[in-house]
Amino acid sequence: MHWSHVAVAVVGLLLGFRFRAPALLAATAIIFIAATLIYGVDDTPQTRGLLSGLLLVITLQLAYLAGLLIAILWRRRDQRNGR
Repeated sequence: MHWSHVAVAVVGLLLGFRFRAPALLAATAIIFIAATLIYGVDDTPQTRGLLSGLLLVITLQLAYLAGLLIAILWRRRDQRNGR
């Protein structure tokens, strides 16, 4: 696993825990463009850059959903405890 996937997953978790869909859309665009440009600079084929960008976006989206689920469960637990 590349460290870029770990970093994107952490960003996705934090976005899901704190922010909502507009932040996810902006992060998705930034990550896809950055990954396509970074992986497209060296001698790798263009399709590898696009595939890497797509995999990073999927990682971001899944981590965002996990963060959102954690945030929802956390808020429900706090409401049950009367906080």
